[in-house]
Amino acid sequence: MIIQEALLNILPYVANPDDTADAAAKGMRLGDVYSQLSARVDGLPTRRSVRRIMDRMSDYIDHVGNTNAARWFKVRDTVMLGGQWRMNVNDAIALTTLERMAMHHLPGAVFAGLAPRFAEARATLEMNGSEHAQKGKTWDGKIIRIASARPFIPPPIDDEIYNSVTGALMRDRQIELRYVPNKPDAQVKTYSDQSPLGLLDDDGAFYLVARSKDVTRLFRLDRMKAVKVLDASVSPMPGFDLKAFIASRGGAGFFPEPEVELKLRVHAREGRYARSAAQHALTQFSLHEDQRIVEWAADKKSFVVTATVQRSVSLRNFLHSQSDTIEVLAPASMRAEFAERVRRMAERYAQHCEG
Repeated sequence: MIIQEALLNILPYVANPDDTADAAAKGMRLGDVYSQLSARVDGLPTRRSVRRIMDRMSDYIDHVGNTNAARWFKVRDTVMLGGQWRMNVNDAIALTTLERMAMHHLPGAVFAGLAPRFAEARATLEMNGSEHAQKGKTWDGKIIRIASARPFIPPPIDDEIYNSVTGALMRDRQIELRYVPNKPDAQVKTYSDQSPLGLLDDDGAFYLVARSKDVTRLFRLDRMKAVKVLDASVSPMPGFDLKAFIASRGGAGFFPEPEVELKLRVHAREGRYARSAAQHALTQFSLHEDQRIVEWAADKKSFVVTATVQRSVSLRNFLHSQSDTIEVLAPASMRAEFAERVRRMAERYAQHCEG
């Protein structure tokens, strides 16, 4: 056991170091600290060296008083494991990454229950002097998850509402919602006896899938004003599959339509951000498993691609985001829809704009 870890096992925790009387009463003399370290650490250095180590741990350890009268204690409640299992550096790197990335992917109660482990993981990386641990401390700054290229700030979610929703989802309990629908001048509406079925993370906007009286709805968590967890169990829905349900909705409830064969001509991008047709996103990502390129232009500046798709708002949004490189060839109804939208855009941009 390294000295820093042993110190965090030995020293008492003081929540408010400014209360010097309490800190002095709970703190330990250096001699007592050294005696306990001797029983845990082989090759222990001198008392003066141990004191210097504690001074360097000011983020974790403090003291009141001076010289031999000093009383030492820790100021972070980091309970290091000293029993059958001790956290290693790899575990610590994994847990610190989980803490950062999984706040809204675990039930609130589960996340809160892991708080001591998260604190222990941070302390393990801080106290372990190995190069691996020091590199592990910087891992969070080397990886980031971006779900899409939309330049939106995700709407904030109230912690209490998130904890209630995920707790009910975890324990299969019905809930009552006070909710503001996405409508002009909408008023708060109460939805009773809702059975939570799943949670959807749509690029930082979280939706609850819930069912009541044979109607399945999606509720955005940031639009919830209050959530009451009921004693009643959720109404059973045999065979429900969250992934299949979301796929059938074309995303977050955006009015999906029947599947069609989509046919597109994909062009090179010109201008400041020029890209060849071969560099287009649709040569690297697929809209469906059966997507295939069926024809390349002789000059290699465009190609035709087909895919079986479910028309939806999210699909249209993607196609419009690539409007200078994608031309809808089929189905005819979708081509006409895009042509009409382009005409409206052209009319607006043709108008003189002041400022």
